[in-house]
Amino acid sequence: MTGVEASAAEGDGERGHGAADDLRQWLAERLPEPMIPAAFVALPELPRTPNDKLDRRALPAPGSQRPPRGSPSNPPRTPTEEAIAAIWRAVLLRDPIGVHDNFFEVGGSSLLLLKLQSRLRHALGCEITMVQLLSHPTIHALSGLLAQEQEAPPPATAGRTARAL
Repeated sequence: MTGVEASAAEGDGERGHGAADDLRQWLAERLPEPMIPAAFVALPELPRTPNDKLDRRALPAPGSQRPPRGSPSNPPRTPTEEAIAAIWRAVLLRDPIGVHDNFFEVGGSSLLLLKLQSRLRHALGCEITMVQLLSHPTIHALSGLLAQEQEAPPPATAGRTARAL
């Protein structure tokens, strides 16, 4: 499993979070992003053992009820977005991926982010820092960052020359 999945009985919680997006927002206000589950599964009630404890074996398998987050309405539109999307699909082992899907919300983790960074470097020939990946968590945002960097002039060397050793 590449991300954390949460199961909860409907109606649990002090504010009655029924929608996954509401719950995700509520958790985002209280937890760091890597600790927020990648998916939520609503159950009519939590399964119990004869001793009235949570029956973990009776919970649905991780990902078994997870709807695909990628939407056909937001497929990659540019060659750069398509290249990034192909890498995301390979790293996350999931399809479809939409350009507005958040890397962490579709199953990404910090370890997978390192893998993504390496594959982007090799496929696109550009250096992308972890900070940039964290602050641009969608294909669309990352593509925009790469477009900005390609348009920017190279930094001036201020008269420096390479010395032979």
